Amino acid sequence: MPGSPGIGLLFFPGEISCERAGDRYQGWPPSRSHAMEPVASTSAIRPVAAIGGGDARSILQDGRILAAQVLDAPDEGRLMLALGRHRVPAETNLRLEEGESFLVRVEGSGEAALLKVLGVGDPVVERLLDALRRVIGEGRPVGELLADLAATLRAESARPGGALAELRTLLADLEGQAMGPKAAGADLAGLFERSGYRYEALLARFAEAAPTAKELRALRANFKARLLEALDSLEDGPARRAVDHVLSSLEAEQLLNVARRASGDPLVFSFPFPDPAGWTTATLFVSEREDREEGEGESGGPAAPETLTLAIRFSRLGPVRVDLALTETQLDIRVFVEEEALAARVRSDTEELLSRLDDGRRSVRLFIRAATAEELEPGAHPLDIEFLRRHHLMDLRG
Repeated sequence: MPGSPGIGLLFFPGEISCERAGDRYQGWPPSRSHAMEPVASTSAIRPVAAIGGGDARSILQDGRILAAQVLDAPDEGRLMLALGRHRVPAETNLRLEEGESFLVRVEGSGEAALLKVLGVGDPVVERLLDALRRVIGEGRPVGELLADLAATLRAESARPGGALAELRTLLADLEGQAMGPKAAGADLAGLFERSGYRYEALLARFAEAAPTAKELRALRANFKARLLEALDSLEDGPARRAVDHVLSSLEAEQLLNVARRASGDPLVFSFPFPDPAGWTTATLFVSEREDREEGEGESGGPAAPETLTLAIRFSRLGPVRVDLALTETQLDIRVFVEEEALAARVRSDTEELLSRLDDGRRSVRLFIRAATAEELEPGAHPLDIEFLRRHHLMDLRG
């Protein structure tokens, strides 16, 4: 909400903690005094990881919350589970029926992992829902809000008086969040490293080992850290309210990605991109990378491709969607645009595009065509997530 303190989110292994910025981010690194209590439950399922294969083992990481469904229960004590996109054989003393769905929390890793069934009112689920309720009203993409914040900071920094140095420093940090048209993969990786999406992951790392001076500088330079500091230092006004909007939207995307990860939905990230009208928003839809045994999928055949979708709408060119599918030997790219004339223009650059994309290890195939409005849509509504279909955001307790 405008004018309210920002909400800082910490995701430690097996914990979800939500604290207001002013209470939590005074020290570096923050303390863990508000870490959530462990889930108390005796309802356990043991995955047979040795049978599940490399894909199944990769998702059995301590602290993860996953959506589970019973696909088959042929004998008492044995069943086949769907965990996100994966089929995992398991053993349990619980009475579970085919088609039954529930959330589980992973305790331990690999072959030692247990799945604790999370029931209605479970504190882990409730804290995630409560955190989502605080920020989910910010429905605009982060990239779009960053463009508004940049305009606000420029206007405020042009006025005499006020925190001019702070505003100009934050504006420089903000401009570093935009992806340039000539940027490469390493630039995109660096952008995500400092963007704020991984801020809590850095804090979690420091909770187990004290950070070095270099790591501490990197943490302070993280864009979310800069936003939290600005929120604390700026007086109430347009700049502070714009910072608060960006923080709420960023944290909504972070929390929705926690919910997406639980049910195997693609993760979603947005960031600003240059456009003749100023900045537009580029959105990435990423199917989470899983560790596979080389050349082997779940059924022993070729591994399924890793997939990524980039969606962006330009003021002059209109919407553009790019779908990528990557395997060990091949990269397939499908480019969809609104007008056939633009598709023909992009096809004329096919040779140059292929030369830029060829890394010498994979064959590259490029497909370009005009598409319908439905095809240009990158995916479902941001709240159309399996986790939220099972656990409603509306709080009816009072």
